[in-house]
Amino acid sequence: MSTTSISQLLQKIREEIRDGRIAPELLLDLLENPARLPDAFPISYDQDLGLMSLIRSAVGPDNLSNICPAIHIANFKLAGRGICSVKCRVEAHLYGESSEQAMKRLAGHGHSFGNAGDLAGFQHDHPDEMRRWLGGVRAIGTGSQWKVTADCILVPHAYVNSSNRLFDLGGFGYKLSPKCGILLLEM
Repeated sequence: MSTTSISQLLQKIREEIRDGRIAPELLLDLLENPARLPDAFPISYDQDLGLMSLIRSAVGPDNLSNICPAIHIANFKLAGRGICSVKCRVEAHLYGESSEQAMKRLAGHGHSFGNAGDLAGFQHDHPDEMRRWLGGVRAIGTGSQWKVTADCILVPHAYVNSSNRLFDLGGFGYKLSPKCGILLLEM
């Protein structure tokens, strides 16, 4: 590779980081492990089973006590009826970025967000990918936001560590680290 093309590549990477299209932490991860590109993972689940059945299946019978009781269909709606088949991928939060800021950044780049059902399907179908996200994965789209009070919005948050699985709620305005992921839909 010539010096000119390396300079051009470095300039492009700087622009991507500056514009928020790539987190510096993700770039470092890619440099350390070049085979680790953001993958799209297929998921499929039956929306007619209901959100709580999907979540129970995602965490498994040994982790039913790790489901937040405030998560129910009154607060979080599924997208429709029948079998939902989509491809999802996880994008890292930028360091110190809230879910609200991440949503604005990613929506500005044309991304769509997974909902609570998609997150349960992802946790069920891809626990190894979930384990990679030490801070868990969140569904932050407008259909996944529960406005508890004027100052408190909660979003579904899933986590896998060994055989422990959790499906909880996390604050939408909290500052997070790149160890926390955001579930995106691939179109």
